[in-house]
Amino acid sequence: MEIASQDLLRQDPTALASRRRWRIPPPVTRDPEAPGPEGLSVLPEHPGEEGLLLWLTLRNVLLWSRVPPSSRKGLFTPEAMERRLALILEMHLPPRLHEPLTLLAGLLDRPHRIDPALVGLSCLRIHDWARDEGFPTTSLEFLQAASVACPGDGRYALAVGRELRERNLHGRAEAWFLRAIGLTRQARDWEAYTLTYITYGNMMVRRGNYPLARRLLTKAVRRAVRQGLKEPRARAHHDLFVVEAECGDDTAAQRHAQQALYSYPTGHPSLPALAHDVAYFWVERGRFAQALPVLERAMPWVPDTQASACFGALARTRGALGDRQGFSEAVRLLRGQENTYGVARAWGDVAHGALSLGLDREGEIAATQSLEMARLAGEGKVSLQAESLVAAARALRSSHEETQSSPHPPHVAEWDAEDVQMAETLAGEFVSSLASVL
Repeated sequence: MEIASQDLLRQDPTALASRRRWRIPPPVTRDPEAPGPEGLSVLPEHPGEEGLLLWLTLRNVLLWSRVPPSSRKGLFTPEAMERRLALILEMHLPPRLHEPLTLLAGLLDRPHRIDPALVGLSCLRIHDWARDEGFPTTSLEFLQAASVACPGDGRYALAVGRELRERNLHGRAEAWFLRAIGLTRQARDWEAYTLTYITYGNMMVRRGNYPLARRLLTKAVRRAVRQGLKEPRARAHHDLFVVEAECGDDTAAQRHAQQALYSYPTGHPSLPALAHDVAYFWVERGRFAQALPVLERAMPWVPDTQASACFGALARTRGALGDRQGFSEAVRLLRGQENTYGVARAWGDVAHGALSLGLDREGEIAATQSLEMARLAGEGKVSLQAESLVAAARALRSSHEETQSSPHPPHVAEWDAEDVQMAETLAGEFVSSLASVL
């Protein structure tokens, strides 16, 4: 017969906590199907003795990390450190590599005494060097080594998961995020715990798994509220805004946008990105009067990664509002962006703006450019949208061949008065908040 929770606690206060204890997944440091010894992928990035030295150091750290502390004495031969230091002295290493590799050589002499935090920090310095010099595999391998050297530090696990996510290694990234959640919860590092849920949820947004993303980000919001973490709370609401917008719940999307705006401190540098995303949300729903002032105020502050999207949204908005001169100016700015991220979708927005102004030929050209760029970048969703735009532009041109081209009115989403009022209020608040961006 199962004992009730209250009775169990009375008998043993730690029993229920024990039953709820997280099972922390082990670190997944390589693809199970990868050929050869672990860490071998470092060698192609560093042909010659430098690569061999990095690989040997990496293997030493991984072996040391996997041996219990009580069994580390005598792990390496007595002469191993002298040979390693001689090899380091013979080589003309970059200054940023010399010190961490020398510190890690001490691992060979006193494996039972060296501080794990020193091992982790040395690996992290090699990771930083490799990242800055353009060696992505070496960077990832030493970041993973830092994490296994400090197995109780959830922030290292979060960093590994984030890097794997950026390299689109989603399966391994998920395993590291789950590990980070367990470790940060165990250490009661609530900021890192919340950030892990946000980063994990953001990966699910990118992959289109919106139900899971919503659950993860909602957990992040709850923990951020409980611990008074304003910036993580704002980031989680921002991502939940994206989730609800993609799922078609415009009311919930605007509420999350409002909560994100209220949670960011005054003048926070992330406000322009949030403002742009919300303004684009309004653009897609035909709410151009709310979008225009926010886009114009955000434009000087948006990060370079969002510049193309901002110029495209401006062109679409000004075209919808009948501003030919403003439309042309936004297109001119977009042409200077070349083939940066988001430029394919931006040219689709230009096509929308051109068609709103009755410029059927220009709309077809912009839509075709969007389609070509999207196919080249492998952006399937943008490709489908561009195909529809090309077809619409050609149909409009055919219908206007015998007559003068006329503006094509944009679609406007049907909202109730409450949603419209919320959009107008939010637009005013964004314009005021952007005036104080740092």
